[in-house]
Amino acid sequence: MAQPATVDEFIDLVRKSGVADEKRLDAYLAKMRATFPPEPTKVAGLFVHDGILTNFQAENILAGKWRRFSIGKYKVLERLGSGGFAQVYLCEHKLMRRRVAVKVLPVAKAKDSSAKERFYREARAAAALDHPNIVHTYDIDQDEDLHFLVMEYVDGANLLEIVQKSGPLSVLRACHYIQHAALALQHAYEHELVHRDIKPGNILVDRAGIVKILDMGLALILSEEDDQLTKKHDDGTLGTADYLSPEQAMNSHDVDIRTDIYSLGVTFYFLLTGQAPFENMAIAQKLMAHQMKQPRPIAEIRKDVPAAVVAILDKMMAKKVEARYSVPGEVVEALAPFTQTPIGPPSDSEMPRLSPAAGGESADAAAAKIYTPGRNGPGSAKGIKAAAVSPATPVPGTVKAKPAAPPITQPAPAPATGITEELAPWQKPAPTADDPSFEVDALASTSSGTRHGKRAAADSKRSMFLMITLVGAFVIIPIILVAGAAVFWFRVVQPPSEQVKPGPPRFEVSKDPTRKNAKRSIKAALKDAETGSVIELWDVLHEENVVIEPTAGRTAVTIQAAEGKEIVWRSARKDPEAPILRLSKAAGFKLKGKGIIFDGTIDQNRRVIDLITINLESPGLALEDVQINHFERSGIVIMNSGGTEKAPMTLSRLFFLTDVTPKTRGAIYFDANPQVFPSINDHISIDEWRFHGFDREKTIQVNQPKDKTPVNGNNVRY
Repeated sequence: MAQPATVDEFIDLVRKSGVADEKRLDAYLAKMRATFPPEPTKVAGLFVHDGILTNFQAENILAGKWRRFSIGKYKVLERLGSGGFAQVYLCEHKLMRRRVAVKVLPVAKAKDSSAKERFYREARAAAALDHPNIVHTYDIDQDEDLHFLVMEYVDGANLLEIVQKSGPLSVLRACHYIQHAALALQHAYEHELVHRDIKPGNILVDRAGIVKILDMGLALILSEEDDQLTKKHDDGTLGTADYLSPEQAMNSHDVDIRTDIYSLGVTFYFLLTGQAPFENMAIAQKLMAHQMKQPRPIAEIRKDVPAAVVAILDKMMAKKVEARYSVPGEVVEALAPFTQTPIGPPSDSEMPRLSPAAGGESADAAAAKIYTPGRNGPGSAKGIKAAAVSPATPVPGTVKAKPAAPPITQPAPAPATGITEELAPWQKPAPTADDPSFEVDALASTSSGTRHGKRAAADSKRSMFLMITLVGAFVIIPIILVAGAAVFWFRVVQPPSEQVKPGPPRFEVSKDPTRKNAKRSIKAALKDAETGSVIELWDVLHEENVVIEPTAGRTAVTIQAAEGKEIVWRSARKDPEAPILRLSKAAGFKLKGKGIIFDGTIDQNRRVIDLITINLESPGLALEDVQINHFERSGIVIMNSGGTEKAPMTLSRLFFLTDVTPKTRGAIYFDANPQVFPSINDHISIDEWRFHGFDREKTIQVNQPKDKTPVNGNNVRY
């Protein structure tokens, strides 16, 4: 279809595309239609600004392309990136409303058998891995002639982008990022995978500071003895020349995990210096330099890098394979002394900027940002102008200015072939890094909080009238009557006992020295907590073993992650028998685990045996939205516990993930001695338990008489 020449044609294409919610679109048009400017490009800018369309959707509709804004079960929101091999889109599941990253093999590439084989091989390699520092792969599917890979969407930026924006990283920050990337590579090594393309662009950092490795497209699967795919179709050299190990440049098939350690070392060098060791050379020269030449010493570039850190980096980048660390876990241990101080999340300026409709906002939140028509709002000559996006996460205690909506530039006319408007974006050749469309454009994500228009003017007049009336009343009424009215209000209508009282104290838990009022541990917060207190975790990695029982302080408290944070909670002890969280007679305790991941990993060979234990009667205890990873025997042990009829124990929306071994007793293990505790393990409400990688007999285990089996909930998924 031709490009829309009028606003009505643009709105008609929006409806035909199906990308906007019909009810919300109708409500938006009823409120805003009269204020629209006559240009479709400016109206498109308003649609993006107010969360009706994403930038990607608006640009394509302005170009007359309204078909196929979906990939299988997913609605396309934005394009995240493109390359010669595939394109990646931010998508939303049409029913579940979950955002994912969808990697699409262009139709032309799908006709190439080697490209298609490699694409499916990437999915197989990624599916073998399940680690918090590796981007998860959920599914691979086909929609007609379109092949696509469904992955975890990471709301963040890669290390290449971060360094390009902010310059070389601090030593502390670089050590943390490399250590977590090494943790991911150790997991890959344990599953007999070699990544073969480790570089800053393949290491993401999300808004909470979680590091995640992505792109298993070049992974070598060591368990496949007859790995003919890469041998048949590769040109002999795989990877990126700036970060390629000497042995991989010679023979990319005969390598092991130490090639990834070398590439991670070069990435470390880049984070500290802002440049790859040999980046100003031709590709052939780079490959030769990695073989024979030493990079410029870091000490010549930065004086603040400790000699011990330089020694770690030098060992990672040793030319001879046998001189490097043998496994990534050794890199993790070597960096441990330099990662004792926690780091905060990345700055907002380092993070990507998405339009409101792609940013995960609810319809109500986006609708609340719609301007009321007026001379300064969208639709006016002043209101429609280009503006930078506001950072997604404002600094607490600050109010950011809210820019007006930008217009969208009208695309160049499409060739009159009758074909272009029929093509979906993934059917076109993928743009290169030189193409301005390679990056996602930023659009304003907030709207004005100022009220405008006739209604606001009327409200202002009424407010002025009321003010004059009140002032006059205070002049006329004797002072004694005013005082009497005040006494009557505060003493009778609102007695002191019913006035607003401060709630229970809230506690932040962080080891960040800049958070001056924060407690250093949950244990310290419990000493000062009152019934109903909330304890918030702020550090990306929280290491502590916590006991909640009457002797340790208040039990009726809530532990949760700070707003927008993702916390990995691990044991601070090397003893596998020490639970991370032990609850005993913990009446009223609540763990609101959204954003909290319990990880039982102690080192590469050991895990916590039982992550969470619940002992003795605990009425009102609740565990909600908890993810429990990597335990040896049980994720949760409930022993001689339970609630009461009026205050049941509730366990809801729990997710369990581990590698099941012969030692695994059950993700949840109920144990009781009914002769000693006849009413124990009663009044336990269960809802939405999910188990990943478990056989049914390994999920819920009950060691008590059948008539005492407490599993009476619903929606248990495997």
